[in-house]
Amino acid sequence: MNIGVFTDTFKPCTNGVVDAVWRVCKGFKKEGHNVHLFALSDSDGEEKIEGIYVHKFKGKQFKFYPDFLIRYSLPLRRIFNIINRYRIEVIHSNLNLIMGLSALIVSNRKKIPLITTFHTLVPEFIDCFLGSFDNGGNKPMLLKLLQVVKVDKPLIWLARKFVWYWMRYFNTSEWLIAPSNYTKKILVSHGLNAKKIIVVPNPIDIKLQKNVKKESNLILHVGRLSPEKRVDVFIKSLKYVKHNFKAVITSDGPLRKYLEELAKKEGVAKKVKFTGFIPKKDLDNYYSKSAIFVSAAEYDTFNNCVAEALGHGTPVIISKNSGATDFVKHNKNGIIINNDDPIEYAKKIDWMLFNNEFRETVNKAGEKIRAYTDINVIIKSIEELYKNATRSSFFKKLKDFTIYSIGAIFCYTVIIGGSLLERK
Repeated sequence: MNIGVFTDTFKPCTNGVVDAVWRVCKGFKKEGHNVHLFALSDSDGEEKIEGIYVHKFKGKQFKFYPDFLIRYSLPLRRIFNIINRYRIEVIHSNLNLIMGLSALIVSNRKKIPLITTFHTLVPEFIDCFLGSFDNGGNKPMLLKLLQVVKVDKPLIWLARKFVWYWMRYFNTSEWLIAPSNYTKKILVSHGLNAKKIIVVPNPIDIKLQKNVKKESNLILHVGRLSPEKRVDVFIKSLKYVKHNFKAVITSDGPLRKYLEELAKKEGVAKKVKFTGFIPKKDLDNYYSKSAIFVSAAEYDTFNNCVAEALGHGTPVIISKNSGATDFVKHNKNGIIINNDDPIEYAKKIDWMLFNNEFRETVNKAGEKIRAYTDINVIIKSIEELYKNATRSSFFKKLKDFTIYSIGAIFCYTVIIGGSLLERK
């Protein structure tokens, strides 16, 4: 089968979407399919990586979220040429930005089945994103102007509504893949078609480390240092931890400088190590030797890092507002916290550091999560969707396409308008 995979985020960007998309591409290549990745990147061009055809389309750095690229024009002519040349039979879109819109247009024009995967709860992310400007972020000029005339709150409420209209993009596909039941419930509550939604977890590459001993006081956090990950809650909690501990915070992101300053302010800087991005082998080593993994992140549709930690036999502490609640079982392989109180996180960290028997029971949970996120099983599930995807009439999707278009026009107007203001 000739498969066209579309994504608005790819290397050199580093995030869970990039990892998940690339693992799926490699999985299909391993099964003997011809995979063509249409990706927004830092340059134009084509190359073959690990047997996968990568068609890159140049984007620009998104000022308000520097590690994300964005593009304002549709590269349709080049995409249509590639689609025709390689006779693409199914299109799989992973985001609803420019590359996602291109996938939708090509699908309708060429009558090719469209499958989508929902990775990011963008509307729920808005509050976290706006809050970050009070935590070391540079507040956009547009937001400053709205606050001056005191209309920022009602307009933010309206913006969330339009962003959910934008998410109706995913209703225009034959099948919509949600990485968790948690995500599916949210999507259905906002008008997406439950009959189209199939839950398929993200594939996780878990490589167990041999002869690695647990460090009884090591607390780990993995994930982008960005607003929605709520690393500030984790850092603030460490001030209240009674046990002796050391913490490692890996990865990088727009809030790193703020978080490093926060660790100093809270008096825990000497016990917290910021590593930045590290090689996969080193990351696996941290997963294996850590006593606890903590993620206060909200609105993750799956949370790859939590799955990776469990896969390495490390118990986890997470928020109730996370797709990881699909596989984290309270008081069995982890602890689920119902609020964002740092003191509550500290109490659970202390309890888990003290309770060695609890950590030992997580080994069996590791076997289950490795099976649950096995790439071979996941590829078979998606392959069935591809085979059973029958291209439906555009007129049946007209309502969803119209709602999506209204949301897209609003969102891009705000994005472009905000970008122009920042240049002045």
